[in-house]
Amino acid sequence: EKIQVDGEKINKESLAAHVTAIAEATRDMQEKNAGTPTVFEVETVLAILYFKEKHCDLVVLETGMGGLLDANIISTTVLEVLTSISMDHMEFLGNTLAKIAEQKAGIIKPHTSVVSAKQEMEAEQVIREVCDRQECSLRSVDPEAIKDVHYGCGTQSFSYKNWTDVKISLAGSYQIWNASLALEAVWALQRMGYNLTEKQIRDGLQKTTVLRLFRRSRTSSWMVHTIRRQHRHFGIRFRSIFRVVGCIMYSECFRIRIIRRS
Repeated sequence: EKIQVDGEKINKESLAAHVTAIAEATRDMQEKNAGTPTVFEVETVLAILYFKEKHCDLVVLETGMGGLLDANIISTTVLEVLTSISMDHMEFLGNTLAKIAEQKAGIIKPHTSVVSAKQEMEAEQVIREVCDRQECSLRSVDPEAIKDVHYGCGTQSFSYKNWTDVKISLAGSYQIWNASLALEAVWALQRMGYNLTEKQIRDGLQKTTVLRLFRRSRTSSWMVHTIRRQHRHFGIRFRSIFRVVGCIMYSECFRIRIIRRS
């Protein structure tokens, strides 16, 4: 599911053809003592080859861990989107928020548009400096413009700037912030001339799901929840059968009050 076009996963024929081409290129690299690509580098090249095959107008590429040294830095971009930056992967990205922000901001290309979540001051300063250096426009989410928020474990809704009653299907209070960031990204694309209708935007936000991150199945009055999330500070990995009586989600941490099955 990592590689999709219009909601359809990469087909087996394209997968086989592009992996074969990458394998041949890898053997050529090894014969020339030019090293061997990592799994992420192979996946990135595979995705780019497939998107080229499908003649995509726009592609969303997610960074692997940082940005500056990620394989997808080879791509040509029109818009960079920066989510909330925190103390994560410090053994690779740095031991301060500024150093981590420098790595994350490495995706920013000259003369492009950048949208960012509301950042800690240390990270925000780095992003602004990079945007100034690269001569990029920068817009950030305005927390004061997020209003009329209604939380839920199923559908959530909120208003942001001139958007009212926006619905999303992703659980977690932080997803309201992410959806606001997505709206800023949409506005940036519209300013570039991309024709995105209000219905397309609303449908896209409401239909967006995160596979395998939070899955719920119902059996009678009991629900089987599988939560799999790893984070340096907010990490949970467990399986449990329970009846949910309360579910409050903060940032990347799930706080759940349960009655366990006897």
